[in-house]
Amino acid sequence: MTEDILQRLIDTADEHFDGHVTIMKFTTKWRVGFGTPGQVYSNRTDEVEMMEGKTLEEAATKALANPRRCDCVTKDTIY
Repeated sequence: MTEDILQRLIDTADEHFDGHVTIMKFTTKWRVGFGTPGQVYSNRTDEVEMMEGKTLEEAATKALANPRRCDCVTKDTIY
C-alpha cells in the first residue's frame, strides 16, 4: 500500500470521523472502515459494513471511494 493511500485514510478519518479508521487483516482478506464497528455481524439493511479487499490497498481504496461510518465488520453469514 502506498503512503499516499494511508495518508488519505488518516486525513478522511480526521476530517469526518473523529480520527477513527479501522483496519483488519484476516487469513485471506482485509477490511477497512471509518469509525469503530460496534459489532461483528449484522443483517440489518440500514447498517454499513467495512469495505473488503484481497489486499489492504484494495479495501482502503473502496473505503475512500465511499467514506461512511461502519456499523459492523460484515453482513456475510458467519455460520
